[in-house]
Amino acid sequence: MIFAKKSCSHDEVEEYGASEAGKACDGDQATKCLEEGYVKLPKCLKDMLDNILPKCDDSEKLQTIGFIHSGLQFYVIWAYHPTKYITRIQKSRNYHISSGISQFGTAVLPTFCIAWVIEDIVRITYNIVQESNMHDNTSSMQGSEWLTQY
Repeated sequence: MIFAKKSCSHDEVEEYGASEAGKACDGDQATKCLEEGYVKLPKCLKDMLDNILPKCDDSEKLQTIGFIHSGLQFYVIWAYHPTKYITRIQKSRNYHISSGISQFGTAVLPTFCIAWVIEDIVRITYNIVQESNMHDNTSSMQGSEWLTQY
């Protein structure tokens, strides 16, 4: 799954995050978990970040977010640029939702909080890109303002 914005009549797609899912947890050292969590998704997030980077002036605030779901547990990976030529990939701790009703409330609250934080990060990144696009559109309009006079 990819979190993206596609505009009508444009070939370009703005991607802000991705997710990989598996039906069951085979452990932290399972091949699928290692391949998707440490190779595939971080590379995808870096490519997404590099794709939206030329559209913005403020590259230090841009982030892309990824989820790895496996059974009742998940963790979050995010990518950002602390400096111009470096991409930092960070991984959160594992979050686990209990299958028993007794621990369900204490396990669900942190997952709701992390989902809210991730939504906020994606919204901030989206707004930065959109503001930069609006700024570019208004600056190009000023150069062609003379066309409206005729």
